[in-house]
Amino acid sequence: MSDLVVNGEVYLYGTVGDDFWGEGFTARQVVDALAGVSGDIVVRVNSGGGNAFEGAAIHAILSAYPGRVTTRIEGIAASAASLIAMAGDDIEMADGAMLMIHDPSSISIGTADDHRASAGMLEKIADTYAATYAARTGRPPEEMRAVMQAETWLDADEAVAGGFATRRAETRAKAVAAFPFHVYASAPERLRALAHSSGWTLQPVPAAAAAITMPKEARMTDKVEAVDTVTAKELPEVSAKAAAPAPKADPAETARVALAARRDAVIARFGDDLTARQANEIATAATDEADALMKAADAVIAAKMKAAGPEVRIIADEGERSAEAMIGALSHQFYGTPLEGAAMQYRGLTPKKLAMHLAGKPGYRFNDMELVKAGMGARGVVMAGGMHSTGDFSYLMAETMNRELRARYNARMPTWGPISRQRTATDFRTLYSAQFGGDFGMTQVLENGEYQATALTDAADSFSVVRYGRKVLMSFEAIVNDDLGAFTRVPGDFARSARMREEAIVWGRINANANMADGVALFATAAGTRGANLAGSGAVISDATIGAGRKVMFEQRPLGATATGDEFIMAQPDILAVAPAREQAARAYLGPIFAATDANNKVFNTTLQLIVSTYLGAKVSGGSDTAWYLFDSTLPPIEHAYLSGYEAPTVTATDKLDPKGTELIAEMMFGAGVVEFRGAYKNPGA
Repeated sequence: MSDLVVNGEVYLYGTVGDDFWGEGFTARQVVDALAGVSGDIVVRVNSGGGNAFEGAAIHAILSAYPGRVTTRIEGIAASAASLIAMAGDDIEMADGAMLMIHDPSSISIGTADDHRASAGMLEKIADTYAATYAARTGRPPEEMRAVMQAETWLDADEAVAGGFATRRAETRAKAVAAFPFHVYASAPERLRALAHSSGWTLQPVPAAAAAITMPKEARMTDKVEAVDTVTAKELPEVSAKAAAPAPKADPAETARVALAARRDAVIARFGDDLTARQANEIATAATDEADALMKAADAVIAAKMKAAGPEVRIIADEGERSAEAMIGALSHQFYGTPLEGAAMQYRGLTPKKLAMHLAGKPGYRFNDMELVKAGMGARGVVMAGGMHSTGDFSYLMAETMNRELRARYNARMPTWGPISRQRTATDFRTLYSAQFGGDFGMTQVLENGEYQATALTDAADSFSVVRYGRKVLMSFEAIVNDDLGAFTRVPGDFARSARMREEAIVWGRINANANMADGVALFATAAGTRGANLAGSGAVISDATIGAGRKVMFEQRPLGATATGDEFIMAQPDILAVAPAREQAARAYLGPIFAATDANNKVFNTTLQLIVSTYLGAKVSGGSDTAWYLFDSTLPPIEHAYLSGYEAPTVTATDKLDPKGTELIAEMMFGAGVVEFRGAYKNPGA
């Protein structure tokens, strides 16, 4: 059963639309609620308003319900909630309840064209609402627009007289829904005062104020005593009043009310840190409520810094804690990591809800798409301005994915690890792997104490780190739709892609068999003083062929040694590497010994570790399905390097305006090169 259904009746209490903390009601929830009822229904409304599009959708859903619908305004039906009430076949208003209709409003962000488009959208919404009111009251839509533009508040009798309600219920009105009524230009003074004194607000917390630990905003489920009707407008006079000049307000009274509102807002937020006198001084010096909150935040920060000393880091610490909590909640939602500590307060956080939260949660001003757009461009809400080059949304999403990417990347161990030695590159310039050698054979020291000298020989193979990357656009639509699948797949896909790129690079160096610094290929027959490490003819894996390879590696000489000297490296192969086509044969050789005679024993099977890589096979350039290799892990043929600070692939995010969304760029800085032939042996296979 839906949470909106109680004893067979539908209760629409709170904000119209999801207000992030889950205290509103949405069109989706209304659909679910109606699925659990049948026949004639009663829909009880007590809402200060909210999202215009959600209100229109709920009105359409209720209007299409097959049974008879009675809507009962129990406390208040304002703004979008008033349109919902119009869906009833019968509309009742409790004694003391109120109904308010007005023109929709929003905040637009972007170019002049964006603002013009937003204005056009608001006109269309207003015309749609006016047509609905006109159909209910029987009055022309133009007259309804005038009533809306005047922001009209009606009690039960006025609503019935004007055709907005069918009857007045004698039951007393419920407590009005908590809502920031002071944001409405013509809200009755008692409602405005109640909103101020109760701390009801959906306004975003200023960046400076957000840096201090403060009480959460008042939740929309607070209860108060019913508010008596405070208007005495007669509907037939509304159109004329809207066209007539507005009566002059008393400047002194207006200033007094505004000062009281600023002071109340400061006390509600910072009452634990400021005295009443300080709050009054700040409110007096401020130009509006937002300015008062900013000044109050600055005063509190200054006081805390003075008390704590020069080492205090209030802003940075708070921002970092908030960011860590949100990243923890996103990681739990995306990847199932444990939900712990401060992250628990953001349980259920999704990309859409994150953007709405960063926008400041002004749900009564925005439709969902505008709110998400504003949140995606927000800066300094979580992290102090200048801490990163992108908006908070992009930063938090990228950091969440980065951590999962590193975990997935580290979980996929490379097959080439045992045949390569790691270096660190500080830039993208060429890295040289210098090797020094000579005839280091120990000779007898003669009686005169002289030592025989040897000339040093050097060789330097080289490679460089290269930037590799790919980008993915997380579209605005995917974020609005909370397409979690796209976000959960990206780190795993990038981690797999990075490891496969490394596999292709390292084994590609083996397959290429390029010349080294001495002008001879990595795998070659004997040349000068250099011993052969390439079998003259291909053969299958066996004791005899592996023994031949081991002999070649044992007899490799140090760099610069003479071809007839008695200096040997004695490389000892401990790795056997093959393509997938030869895996079965390799494992059969390396398997347990169950020989009937000594002649069938596998002599070297316990001395070798098996590596199987697709990147050695015939599907890649230079690869072979028959070739097999021996390597000495203490004398690896490859060196690889990561750019310092990029030892794993990383994800960065870029705010995109066209197309709208967040662009994720995965990068890896990696390079590898061949530096040693003496610890490697190749047999072309058969």
